Order: sequence, then C-alpha cells, then structure tokens
Amino acid sequence: MTASSLIEFKKAIEAFAEAVKQISGAAIRAEAHPEEQLKAPLIRLLQRVGSILNLQVHVVPEVQVSPLRVRPDLGVLVNGLITGHIELKAPGKGADPSKFTGHDREQWRKLRNLPNLIYTDGNAWALYRNGERQGPIVRFAGDVTTEGRQALDPHATQKIYKLFQDFLSLLGWNVMPTARNARGIDIVAYSRDGKRFIGIQVKSLSKRAPVPLGRTLDNLMGDFWVIVNRVVSEPTAFILTPEEVRQLAHRGEKDGRVSYWLWPSAYEKDEFRNAWYRIGRGDEEA
Repeated sequence: MTASSLIEFKKAIEAFAEAVKQISGAAIRAEAHPEEQLKAPLIRLLQRVGSILNLQVHVVPEVQVSPLRVRPDLGVLVNGLITGHIELKAPGKGADPSKFTGHDREQWRKLRNLPNLIYTDGNAWALYRNGERQGPIVRFAGDVTTEGRQALDPHATQKIYKLFQDFLSLLGWNVMPTARNARGIDIVAYSRDGKRFIGIQVKSLSKRAPVPLGRTLDNLMGDFWVIVNRVVSEPTAFILTPEEVRQLAHRGEKDGRVSYWLWPSAYEKDEFRNAWYRIGRGDEEA
C-alpha cells in the first residue's frame, strides 16, 4: 500500500460517501429498497479501486450462483475472472451475519459457502471466505447516508482499502494481463514474494457453450485454464489443468478437417467449479 494509492482511494471513498448521501434522500422520498442506494456508488468505487490497483474490474449486478440457489447483489470480475461477490444490506443492518434474522439469516446459510464475499451496509464492511470472517468488521465513524464524507475517518479508510485489496487480489497473486490478442497465456501471476510464477489461459463464453481448442492439442499452454461461461448473466468459473483439457477434449472431423472442442458436459464438473484452491494462494509459502 503506497501513500499515493491511499490518497487516490481516499478520494474514491469520499466520492462514494457523498453519492450515497445524495441518493439516500431521494431513495427515502421514493420509498425504494434501502440497500439499492448503495449499488451504483459501490460499482463506481470498485471500478476506481481497480484503476488504482491496475486491475480491469467489471461488476455484474444480481449474479445467480446456481449450485447454491442464491443471487448475491454484485458479482465482481477481475481481468475477466470471477473473483468474488458482494451482498448489500440496508444501512444500519451491519455486516455481521451472526446477528441477522429471518430472510437475511437464511440467505447467509447459502452465501457462507462462497469463497470470497463482502458484506456491507455502506458503513460496516467485512470480508468472508467460506463462512469465515477475514479480520475484524470495519466501521466508519459516522453514517454515510446522512453525513457523506464527514462520516469517514482515516483509520477505517485505510482498513477498507486493505479489505478491497484482499478481495480483488485473486488469492493473493499479483496479476498482469498479457498483450491483447496474443496467442497462448492470457494472464501471468506471480506470488507476493516474487518467487513463484504461473500462467493462466482464460476462455470467456457468453453462454453455456463448448470451448474451441483448434486443430491440434499440441499447443495447450499455461499452468491452469480458467473457463468462465455465462459471463454476463450468470458467470461461473471452472479451473482445469492443460492436461485435463487435453484428456477431456472431443475430436471432431468434417470434410477431412480435424478440430477439437471441450464440451460443457466435460468441464462443468463439481471438481472444477470455482475450484480456486487448485491454483493456491500467492501470499503463502509454497
């Protein structure tokens, strides 16, 4: 965390707080759902944080997580990969699911299975991984819905910046996209200590569809393949090794021309679905 990046984040979080304050008054008059006032300002905040961290951040509202039968408010993709989810709560509800009741408690029983989840009501922020909170809940000194930027304090601002870094960090790896339209590796990731490097090939599909592999399987590259289908409406990631792609590939032939495909029935398996643990963490020793 550099001083300059923290200054930029301070500007971004102040803009978020002022936007929430402005929208909050209109939401009350319109009798809208309280958590809706957070959505647009938070999407802008995430995009600004991505710019600060040199990451391509894309946010998809109302993402369906089919295996859990739950729809978090926001799905967050970093450099084309689904990285985590954010659940918004009405200001005042907090970010501690152990205190939730009714619908919120039932929803948490599903959301707790997600590997990277932020809960926030705009004032309280917490990061959860597979049901375990990562660090303390961070709270602003005041209420952004009524005080805007005056609700912020330096300590909480720094803590929330660190929370966003952890959330967007892709399991602790430093990540760089390769040259646009270059063949082969799409993302190079290196560990925090700079001692480990991995190459990742990414295949993004707009719907549930087969992955084209070309005319030969000799050119499968990288340490891992990440296939993301339904990338706009319901993004789900599947993590495979190149050898697994090679073994599961389907060979087709038409008019004497051979082509290889990876069918959804081959890669949409529970052992691959959101199996980020296969890549491991970049902030831990090998």
